Amino acid sequence: MLSLAILVGLSSFGKAGPIGEFVNNLITWSFGYGVYLFPLLLIYGSAILIRDKDFINTQKVFVGTLWVQIFTSALFHFYIHAEPLSISVGTTALQKSGGFISAFIVYPLNNLLAAEMTHVVLLFGLIISVLYMTDIELKDLIGGVQALSLIHISEPTRLLSIAYGGLGVEK
Repeated sequence: MLSLAILVGLSSFGKAGPIGEFVNNLITWSFGYGVYLFPLLLIYGSAILIRDKDFINTQKVFVGTLWVQIFTSALFHFYIHAEPLSISVGTTALQKSGGFISAFIVYPLNNLLAAEMTHVVLLFGLIISVLYMTDIELKDLIGGVQALSLIHISEPTRLLSIAYGGLGVEK
């Protein structure tokens, strides 16, 4: 993944030769301006694999990284246009937004569900993709949020002392 991140990063700036030019054209066609985010996501995925190499599934991290890229580009496409573009507008317009993949997702969603629900679906997809990429289960995330909220509600001074490192805040 790290090698792919380096190739995509260099190709984004025209420094990877003819193969890099092909890769850049393919990724720009697919994700539009999301081409600049893709190497960063791949580096983050590589860091996850390096940190948790003993117990994390490599395929889940890579596939999750691709899904995060897809949903991020789709959200970008959704935010940049008041009315999302269809695939029929052409390559130039789509490469200056979220690319063909995002147009393939956002345009039908927006026509079927309206803008507000499309936004919710895309954000939910992004959250699930990040959870899949990092191999965190939804129940663990919800449990962590509940634990934080219980500390906040039941012991506000303890939470403040944790947040401020015990500086002048007592129980």
